[in-house]
Amino acid sequence: MTSKKYLDPYLKTRNIELINSLKSGGIQGPSVIELNVIAKCNRSCSFCPISDKDFYKNNDYDGKMDKEFFHIFINELIHINFSGKVLFAALCEPLLHKDIYYFVSSLRKEVDNVTIEIVTNGDVLNASRLKRLFDEGLDVLCISMYDGDHQIQHFKEMIKEANVPEDKVRLRRRYLKNGNYGMTISNKGGLVDTSEVTIKEELPLKKICYYPFYHMMLDFNGDVMPCCHDWQKKYIIGNLNDNSIMEIWTGKKEEFLRRNLSNSNRNIDPCKECDVPGDLVGEERYKDWKKSHKKTPL
Repeated sequence: MTSKKYLDPYLKTRNIELINSLKSGGIQGPSVIELNVIAKCNRSCSFCPISDKDFYKNNDYDGKMDKEFFHIFINELIHINFSGKVLFAALCEPLLHKDIYYFVSSLRKEVDNVTIEIVTNGDVLNASRLKRLFDEGLDVLCISMYDGDHQIQHFKEMIKEANVPEDKVRLRRRYLKNGNYGMTISNKGGLVDTSEVTIKEELPLKKICYYPFYHMMLDFNGDVMPCCHDWQKKYIIGNLNDNSIMEIWTGKKEEFLRRNLSNSNRNIDPCKECDVPGDLVGEERYKDWKKSHKKTPL
């Protein structure tokens, strides 16, 4: 799939940062762990499966991450000496979780060298909440703006009032303007029809995907998926209540997926219906994996 031209300069910055942060030396652990801390969003965007009011119900989504489980997660990070990014985003609006400040503060206090980022629509933000997030230890806040140009000034004034460095808050223009979206629209593993805003390509895509070489997504109930595009949780590679991060990361299901995607074979749910290129970030981790793993038949 080739998207229409996007207007989001943040995307290039994020990709450069990710590329620079990825460690070399084989599959030694994820560099980005994305968290889905609550089954809730206050918006119903047309390009998101949550626009279907029954989405969470149909996919057995009902809950939020609690403090006890979050500390299981933190202990895992400490155990593997994690020094990558923890990203609060995934399938929800993370600022709706009442313990979001606690989560950020706990990560900052207990995990050395972690980068903490939140992606939000900004609807529940004000200057005091913005300031508190950074006081608790947040590194980057990414605000996805869906409503129009007027939001830019609104959030710039908020940033100034909160006395937060401008480079720590990234405004992503994600609304329709002059025929363009401020983002690359994906079909969320085949759940959303994107034909009106993208050039449709034949699925499954015949190209490599680097996600499972550097990224994993952790759901509020402990389920782990290779990436955030598996909204229906068709390919669960483990659960953090039952296995460690490294057991899941080096497990048979994750390795099976890596071997298939490294050969541009996407004939696996949900990959066979996914239109995300998956090759913008992670090439170096893939090359390291390739060097350190024997070529065996799938």
